[in-house]
Amino acid sequence: MYYDIQATAGRGCQLRLHAGFTREVVANRLGIDCGYLRHIENGTRGCSVDLFIRIAELYDVSPGLFAFR
Repeated sequence: MYYDIQATAGRGCQLRLHAGFTREVVANRLGIDCGYLRHIENGTRGCSVDLFIRIAELYDVSPGLFAFR
């Protein structure tokens, strides 16, 4: 099992769109900068395990299934 930044980015963006949230809404709920969220969703930056857990909780998905393969 390993952290796949690109796969996680794609899943994060899909989950956000499915939930009907804008990046601004998600960034505000997570307490992060919208630009940082954009980098995470584009796969150009990773994020901490703590943030993964908060993102997974926001979308009501398992952190393990969301972030790793």
